[in-house]
Amino acid sequence: MIKKSQKGIWETDVQTINLSNPKVLKWYVERKIEAGDWGALDRTTLAPMLGKLSIDVRVKSLLRDFLSSHGHSHRQSPPHPRRAWKK
Repeated sequence: MIKKSQKGIWETDVQTINLSNPKVLKWYVERKIEAGDWGALDRTTLAPMLGKLSIDVRVKSLLRDFLSSHGHSHRQSPPHPRRAWKK
């Protein structure tokens, strides 16, 4: 189970967010990875969503290797397409 913690998230009170919403969960996991707060993440939640996360490809590769070496299979999803900047 993902632990809610404020580390790396300053604009939102994490105690009020709904992690059962897939978009919110994705946002939260991406922020936790970017902030380096990997202790808040759990492997069973991270493994199936790893291919869908918009994070650095090197970090994603590191996490894939870690999960694989610790017995967590994950589906290979295509990389997230780059989003065009909105004007």
